[in-house]
Amino acid sequence: MSLLSQAEEIKEGFLSKAVGNAIKWTQVPGLKLHNQGSDGTFYVSCDCIGVAARAHVTMPFDLVEINEVLKDRPSWSRLCRKMSVINTYLTSCGNTIELISTQYYSPTNLASARDFWTLRYTSVLDDGSIVVCEGSVCGSHVAPCPPTAIEFIRGEKLASGYIICPNEEGSTIYMVEHFDMEASSVPELIRPLYESPELVAKQMILAALHYIEHMANEKSGKLKQASCEDPVSMRFISQRLSRDFNEAVNGFREDGWTLLNVDTSHDLMLSVKTIKSSGANPNDYNVLCIRSAILLHNVFPADMTRALKEHLSAWVYKFSGCDSSDPCSEAVSFASKSNSVHNLVESTDLLGYTSSDEALEATRFKYNPDCMPNVSSGDLYHLMLINGMEDTGFGACSELICAPYEKSMFIQSFVLSFGFRVIMLGSSPESGTSTDLTPKVESNKRKALTSSTPPPSLLVLAFEFPFQGDIPEGLVVMARQYIQSVISSAKDLALEVMMSGERPEKSAKKDIPETAVVNPNASFADNLATLLCLSYNSIKIQKRSLVGLYPLDINYTGSFLELVQHLPHAILCVSFSSIPVPLYANDQAMTMLEATEDTLQMVEMERILGFFDDYHTLRSVVPVVLYLGYCNLRKGVGLTLDDNIFSYKKGVVWQVQHYDGSIHCLAMAFQDWKHM
Repeated sequence: MSLLSQAEEIKEGFLSKAVGNAIKWTQVPGLKLHNQGSDGTFYVSCDCIGVAARAHVTMPFDLVEINEVLKDRPSWSRLCRKMSVINTYLTSCGNTIELISTQYYSPTNLASARDFWTLRYTSVLDDGSIVVCEGSVCGSHVAPCPPTAIEFIRGEKLASGYIICPNEEGSTIYMVEHFDMEASSVPELIRPLYESPELVAKQMILAALHYIEHMANEKSGKLKQASCEDPVSMRFISQRLSRDFNEAVNGFREDGWTLLNVDTSHDLMLSVKTIKSSGANPNDYNVLCIRSAILLHNVFPADMTRALKEHLSAWVYKFSGCDSSDPCSEAVSFASKSNSVHNLVESTDLLGYTSSDEALEATRFKYNPDCMPNVSSGDLYHLMLINGMEDTGFGACSELICAPYEKSMFIQSFVLSFGFRVIMLGSSPESGTSTDLTPKVESNKRKALTSSTPPPSLLVLAFEFPFQGDIPEGLVVMARQYIQSVISSAKDLALEVMMSGERPEKSAKKDIPETAVVNPNASFADNLATLLCLSYNSIKIQKRSLVGLYPLDINYTGSFLELVQHLPHAILCVSFSSIPVPLYANDQAMTMLEATEDTLQMVEMERILGFFDDYHTLRSVVPVVLYLGYCNLRKGVGLTLDDNIFSYKKGVVWQVQHYDGSIHCLAMAFQDWKHM
């Protein structure tokens, strides 16, 4: 078969998926774009070979710019290691055929990386639309032999691609990504990550569209920057941090890594390589890398990453296996050079945001001279990349990646990165269900997310230790002990996160008055008001920082519904589901939203939280509510059903729980609201 015949076959297959019915699609409502001018609908495959995802979006951007970004996959995909155009051919009608080799990092150290050998076909339709389709190359005497990749497993990319159509509002895009990731070669523990079409939608489609939006905001100056560093520099630093961490996790021999041994007693993988320095005065050095992965239960990725960030001293500076006179301590560039770790002063500066859900910070660890008069070492400086804090769906992934750097040099002078990646595996430990989004599995997933036991998560970590010459005696022992200390601290933090999210003990219910008992013969609204008041007061007793709403008192002797209905605050209850649906609103909330009982369910949460402010969105609030039981809201604005703007000075979101501790719904209260 000729290359042109294969190209036309791939194009036909792609079009049948993008605008036809070759695949049965199920909509994924949890995925969305950020810019107000962008709108899209996302789908995943229900029953097909491999895993596939589709999007139909409209964006206020030029189709040529969109095409340039989408073709440059390494720029927007952090998991894409390399994409090389091996050969290019022009057809007689002016279309372009390219043979491409693409390599992807493995997200963990438990499975091999993937690579693909594909044909990409670019053509322009009569109306000016651009069609770019891609699929794995079949056997052909015309095509050159695919490049060998010993450390990669060759996956298959089935007919995929995108159509970009010009319109008055910008461009309309149809996208399809369809892969066979050879999931059978992956350990069963992490197989859900290779069998989920929703992950394809998030990692391959949504990531690309978010990057397009970010680039547009970067050009227009709408990015949230907090330092003098320009957005291009911030993006370069974050991409390099992410790439260095992925290289440490994968440890490719092609990059010079040599596997020393596997510490089976602690599941540690040790590798070493030499880094060649360039310039007039090259200074080569060696690096010892230790990587591992541990399973965590009852912990969401964003919660765990937040705990690791907020308790840096618990894992960065806890280890005291070497003192400042030990030459091995120089290798631990991220560890304290003194055992008096409690005398370090930490300060963090936000440099800026490199995407809607990724922040770059600079942290300074300063020695306190009053408490540490004998320490002459200079301060320590770290770059920190934090992302995925709003990701709560299937396969949620968050990262904390750090890199030491010299303050006297330009901020891009860092060499090594280290840190953590936390990935939710998407199913309960007891369930053996597939992760395809069939109705049955969607029900199981929703049940898992709304119960008190979240799916298990995998914590992947990689740390690098630089040294000169041969490996110093004792360095491997010291580094292994350090990583074991880090893992121990991470497990302790995971336990704290899990315990802090536990339900109140049943014994606490003894103090509940008889008047607060849920009545099976009462109306839904009456029982909801009772649960709302009980849950609020249960949290209020434990959390003094909770915004005060009075008089939500469990000792109230009248009707709880009447109490809530006439509160001066706007009270809104919504279902705890992938698409929150309003269940109840008191008089103030109805007026604030300009809604009635007939139109209340038409209210969308995006109009209330996050419509004008990216700081508080429902996706960012829910993990905090799951973690603490509540989330305080700073002053903000929202949009009514009649498209009028309202403002509030402060608010709170909290869990409304059943007596068994399960989450019944979410309640929201807004104080001092007014129409603008």
